[in-house]
Amino acid sequence: MRMPAPPLRLCIGALLFLFAGAVPADATWPPSPQAAERLAELRAILGNPASTPAAREAARAEMMRMILARPDGPPPKTMPPRAAVAVPADSTVKKPEVAKVVPAPPVSRVVPPSPASPPLTVPSTGATLVPQGTGYVDPATGRLYQSVPGGYIDPATGRFVPKP
Repeated sequence: MRMPAPPLRLCIGALLFLFAGAVPADATWPPSPQAAERLAELRAILGNPASTPAAREAARAEMMRMILARPDGPPPKTMPPRAAVAVPADSTVKKPEVAKVVPAPPVSRVVPPSPASPPLTVPSTGATLVPQGTGYVDPATGRLYQSVPGGYIDPATGRFVPKP
């Protein structure tokens, strides 16, 4: 059997905790056969996927009334409203502070583009390579010389050209 997901377990635990405190201490358990039968009917309505949302809400409300009701005693007394607490007006109210001036962030600067890479000459052939992206291109052959530490290399021939 697969265990429910942790958030579901926490919700179930919280509901059980709340309902445990909501049941009166002098409640009779198990409930009468009629009450147990009605609770089973309400659980069936709540668990039935074909029941309407209104029917589920009515069943949920009736089940809560049955769980929280005292069958043989008077309804629980409501507590009288509490008196307002006297608070001295001058000690708790703070005067508004003057907004502090925050300097504006510095204006961004436009950086000029980096200077173009100078053409590179292959020492063994005398060919001039043209910069293209991160490497150099030999215009005569169309080969791309890729950047390596200390220079550039032609992957087709393995020819190394040192950086100037």
